[in-house]
Amino acid sequence: MTKQASAAPFTLASDDVAGVISLSIQTNPPIEVDVSLFGITERRKLKDEGYFVFYNQQASPRKELCLLPEQKGGEKQFSLALSELPSHIRRISVTLSSDDCLKKLESIDLRIFGADQELKTSFNIPFNTEEPSAFLAEFSQVAGSWQLRPMGEPFANDLGGLLHHFGGTAAEDEAPAPAESTQAEEFVSATPTPITPAPSQVEQTITIPISRLKPQDAEISAKILELTRRIPALIPQLQTEEATKHALVMPFIQALGYDVFNPLEVMPELVADVGVKKGEKVDYAILQDGKPIILVECKHHAFSPTLEHASQLYRYFSVTEARFAVLTNGVTYRFYTDLEKPNTMDGRPFLEVDLLKIQENELVELLKFAKHAFDQENILSLASEMKYVKAIKQHLEQEFSEPSDDFIRLLTARVFEGRLTSSVRNRFALYTKKALNEFVAQLISDRLRDAFTAASPNQMGTQEPDDQDSDEAGLLITTEEWQAFYIIRSVLRENINYARLHLRKHQSYCAILLDNNRRRTVARLYFTEKRLQLGLFEKTDRQESRVTLESLDDIFKHAARLHQTAKTLDGR
Repeated sequence: MTKQASAAPFTLASDDVAGVISLSIQTNPPIEVDVSLFGITERRKLKDEGYFVFYNQQASPRKELCLLPEQKGGEKQFSLALSELPSHIRRISVTLSSDDCLKKLESIDLRIFGADQELKTSFNIPFNTEEPSAFLAEFSQVAGSWQLRPMGEPFANDLGGLLHHFGGTAAEDEAPAPAESTQAEEFVSATPTPITPAPSQVEQTITIPISRLKPQDAEISAKILELTRRIPALIPQLQTEEATKHALVMPFIQALGYDVFNPLEVMPELVADVGVKKGEKVDYAILQDGKPIILVECKHHAFSPTLEHASQLYRYFSVTEARFAVLTNGVTYRFYTDLEKPNTMDGRPFLEVDLLKIQENELVELLKFAKHAFDQENILSLASEMKYVKAIKQHLEQEFSEPSDDFIRLLTARVFEGRLTSSVRNRFALYTKKALNEFVAQLISDRLRDAFTAASPNQMGTQEPDDQDSDEAGLLITTEEWQAFYIIRSVLRENINYARLHLRKHQSYCAILLDNNRRRTVARLYFTEKRLQLGLFEKTDRQESRVTLESLDDIFKHAARLHQTAKTLDGR
């Protein structure tokens, strides 16, 4: 354990980052204060208010950050699964606030306990302020590691002011959401009450090109997708870990072609003695020729499958011939191997699949683990590429979403010859983000135009018919507009071939056209920086009405009207 006497940051060990750590805050003298966590971007903005954890919202969406029940003497405790956080969260601000100000506060004892529950470091932060709030400390990602830096900086506003400071919106008149309070209680419950996923998490928008798969692969794909469709209805009924295994995990293993009722193929509760530990069990072992090839450890669906739950997998992995280990809660599946050190399970998965958000490329990777296709050497040869390509993609996603200082400096140095002052840096931060967004939008636009040109070479050089619409000159289709277009194509795919739908940009909106005909407008997109609106048409009089979207996922709520409009335009 390291005792920190100064404000020097403390770097967390990789094992602690991979597991779940605990943060303890004790006031001196003991007084009533509110301690909150803000999961923020590199530029200290709250992108998702679900990652504002405080007394009325005691857990983040996937419980990566949780406020635990208060301890004796007023000690506040949080659990943090740093490796599970979304890629846009690069910092976690720890704040204090009090209705009676903080003038009675003399100091704060801040302690960090590692994934092994051992005390890793502690800080004593002196206080002398009459302000109502303070920034107590901050976790931040630095060069791939997480650091904790004590601060103790006063803030001249209350908790609502802190939320506004990070770019959030206070809703002081709203009643506390019962589900959120329950979630925090579930975190410490021995048998947690199941959590029903939010509707946005369970929409099935995937379109797999089944016809291009081999018959056996197509059959397995259909079984996996059928399971994903059943999960939202099953989850509220699953009260225990055992129920999660039987209703979610066993059907998944069976979908891959293994006989879950044949112990020669799938051995439940495989026992192996590991060193001094006797009678240890792993939930399932998938066998080939009597030898384990895949080890599976299961947890209740309400818990994120983090490495703190994987101690048995670690031990088993080192003493069996299995080269693959799977940690799952029945919804998320994380696949591990030993890329870093032979016979030692890696701390990070090379493949992670959320069945509620499964992508086509992820389904293709799952097929490699099917009984008929399993080839250990082939998967191992691709695992390293999958793991590091995924990590690079996450960093690129972060840079495109919130460019880091290093990235901004790199690009600025290549195009700007002056001195990089603070004001110049802030100006180029905006330029960089705008350039990235325009680059992506232009790349998508170019690819689609190339695809349409290749699909219809006979139309090149011909004049567009009068009843067809065209883009207004110089207008750029944004990334969000393209995404909304793809969603609507996905919604209508059952009745309308995707190639018949076209996107056309106008000065104030984007039109989605059937057969590229402006007289057959299916919907319109009125997207600005401040508001997303979808224009829908009535069946009888073709009068347009606009609905406001909180997010692009809300388009699915209007699927029935989109279907009706498309059928009417198609003469059905």
